[in-house]
Amino acid sequence: VPDLPTNGTFVQFTEGVWRCYTELKGVKPSTLYGYSSMLKKHVLPVLGNLVLRRITVSDMTDFFAKVRHQKPSDKYLLNLYALLNIMFEVAREHDLIDTVPLRRKIHRPKCRRAKKIALSVMQLAAFLEVVERERPEHKALFWTVAVLGLRLGELLALRWRRIDFDNMKVFVTENLWRGQEQNSVKTEGSEAWLPMPK
Repeated sequence: VPDLPTNGTFVQFTEGVWRCYTELKGVKPSTLYGYSSMLKKHVLPVLGNLVLRRITVSDMTDFFAKVRHQKPSDKYLLNLYALLNIMFEVAREHDLIDTVPLRRKIHRPKCRRAKKIALSVMQLAAFLEVVERERPEHKALFWTVAVLGLRLGELLALRWRRIDFDNMKVFVTENLWRGQEQNSVKTEGSEAWLPMPK
């Protein structure tokens, strides 16, 4: 792990200790992409040149006020808070800071879960009818989505070897992200076998 000078900045921490941490933990490329996007867009322009150990609770309050002004979604704000919380915890574990300048009651955004819209059985049947009529070559694709409820990346990574026709099961173990196959799915709950209806 590279050393950070006493007056090391947040961006130096990001490029050194933080990068080593993500490599050590084997953070997935899709997660790293999300981290990088948030850091470039919001974090580094505001905190990048600040001395890491001098970042205060007030600095973080100002930071979140600026981000909220841009009106991101509640989920995005929560992800940003979670990223910074992990980063400061890593810095603290490396004895680069004494305390984490985030405060749950002050900085952690409330996130109301958005209700996911699902098609009714009638709507789904009507949609599949249109697919069969207009795009019959895509029939198997859309039926697979409709019946198994796979995420797009899981669907695109599905291979014949993961389908057990004898026991009527589909094994979801891979995910496709930006054209690259990952040997993991989005959540542990996703990594399972699914019953395949006749």
